[in-house]
Amino acid sequence: MTTWNPADKTADIVLSGGNLTATNSVNTADGVRSTTQKLLASGGKFYFEFPTILLSNSSDWVGLANSSWNETDGLASSNTIGLSQGGIFGSGGGFDVTGLPDPSGHVACFALDLVNSKIWGRLDAGIWNNSGTANPTTNVGGFNIPGSSGWFGAVRLQANSGSPHATVNFGASAFVQAIPSGFTSWDAFVLPASSRGLIVG
Repeated sequence: MTTWNPADKTADIVLSGGNLTATNSVNTADGVRSTTQKLLASGGKFYFEFPTILLSNSSDWVGLANSSWNETDGLASSNTIGLSQGGIFGSGGGFDVTGLPDPSGHVACFALDLVNSKIWGRLDAGIWNNSGTANPTTNVGGFNIPGSSGWFGAVRLQANSGSPHATVNFGASAFVQAIPSGFTSWDAFVLPASSRGLIVG
């Protein structure tokens, strides 16, 4: 089961709930990655979500990051993809979607397509990538995943007020929203591309 990684976080992130909830009660920028990553070369189509979110400033975000991400950074980097308090789903890799509400109090959903190197995000059961035509099931309107490395679940939090937190679900329990057709949970097993077609036994 994938969780937040106690060995891959900054000091002020406190993990709880079986390491599925990350909280920061200190006014410093802190972050954490997941214990597993998805490699672009491995293929597969994966879904995960954040059922509980409270962000406290416009630099806080939930989503994904690669191994080069500095865990104190916001979304202004090609090493990150996520939803911020400002309602922006994007990264320095070249995409932004405005017009979304603050993710706090909503369920943030991500569909990661490593077959086509695309990603979609939405809040609750809303439209993907804030577009009426975007659809991960039909590979329409997805954003190109920047770079060529693997991607981890990630969150960045800073306690300007209260204690911002984010709970993630990689598939350990039932999802709040429906998984897009053709996708599986992040934790579902998929053979690496190099192993497909082989019989192991």
